[in-house]
Amino acid sequence: MRDSVTATSTPLAPVHAIPWIATGLTNNKARRIAMFQNWSPSMDEGWTRWVFDQYHIPYTMITAKDIRAGKLGSRFDAIVLPDQNARQIVSGPRGAYPDSLKGGLGDEGAKQLAAFVDGGGTLVAFNEASNYAIEALALPVKNVLSGLRPTDFYAPGSLFRVDFDRSSSLTAGMTSPQSAVWFEAGPAFEVTDAARATVIARYPAQGDPLLSGWLLGGDRLNGKAALVDVKQGKGHVVLFGFRPQYRAQSMSTYPLVWNALR
Repeated sequence: MRDSVTATSTPLAPVHAIPWIATGLTNNKARRIAMFQNWSPSMDEGWTRWVFDQYHIPYTMITAKDIRAGKLGSRFDAIVLPDQNARQIVSGPRGAYPDSLKGGLGDEGAKQLAAFVDGGGTLVAFNEASNYAIEALALPVKNVLSGLRPTDFYAPGSLFRVDFDRSSSLTAGMTSPQSAVWFEAGPAFEVTDAARATVIARYPAQGDPLLSGWLLGGDRLNGKAALVDVKQGKGHVVLFGFRPQYRAQSMSTYPLVWNALR
């Protein structure tokens, strides 16, 4: 028996696209947001720009040269460091690049970012970029996974269960009864000064945090922090130990980004 298709002459009613809104940020040019663009390329930077563009969040791209030039507080309220390892952020690209593109943030860039935060700015770091922020700004936070071999801990891309501090302004809008984050070769934190650093998301104190994917050495995450907010001078640094906007797919954790930037 052949399949049959019934055609209709009645046109379907148009379906209007639902606009993507980040409350307080969409089309808000008054909130001055900058995003770091390293000439040593970061795929995460491209995805972050794509997400911001979809939500119509105005932002300015800045390079290592812009950061080293200083006076960041006169231009921006918040600066985003997309996922990238600390060495690349510090040193910039290597190889046959023009001199105008060489050089990362270096000591001067770290100094200017610290001045920006001390003056009241917000620095937001995603995943491995958090390691850079911890070192460059001497934050009271330690990455407990630093230096571990793949045979001791390995999580190349997995969904992990976390517990959020629902009283924090950073978790506003997080209503899911089961909270999960996308973890991919990122850090896990231990706070060394609770007077300055607040844990916003933490892995379960015991048991397996894995919801989906691959994990070796999961006990090393027990009780450790996945998201930390650190007071520094008049400003603060938000450290994500995961990628909250992973390839524009992890929409359930977008509110954490919006709250950090407001």
